[in-house]
Amino acid sequence: MTDMSGWRHSTAPFAELADRVRLAFEGWWRRVRLGRELDMLRQRGELERTLSDSGISPSDVPRLMRAHPGAPQQLDEMMRRLGIDRATLPADPRVIEGLRAIEWRCGDCADWRRCRAWLASHEPAGSHRDFCPNAEALDELRRAALR
Repeated sequence: MTDMSGWRHSTAPFAELADRVRLAFEGWWRRVRLGRELDMLRQRGELERTLSDSGISPSDVPRLMRAHPGAPQQLDEMMRRLGIDRATLPADPRVIEGLRAIEWRCGDCADWRRCRAWLASHEPAGSHRDFCPNAEALDELRRAALR
């Protein structure tokens, strides 16, 4: 885009900033909603049981609140992109524990923006190994699904 003075302007930095603001707001809103849901469960006396049923200890709640709120969706998308179907995974306790570890690492990951960009790209499936802390564990899940 060129203005009357002849300067060429790009809207790309503004679009990137708008995208970052939108993501920050969505993350904040998801954390607020999660906090409210946990408070409601606490008020009803159901928090401990709900956490236990989910395999989450009360000491994990702060970590859960800090996690990137889009992590579950990104992990599901990553698994689909890599050809991993949760429904076909064996009900083996080691596989279930491995999946839980993957979920936690995904929530703690600082490269979620790079992951999101990779998921939106058409880069080859193996290129996720350049940034994904779960690459080896996801490979192991894929092998478990094939057994």
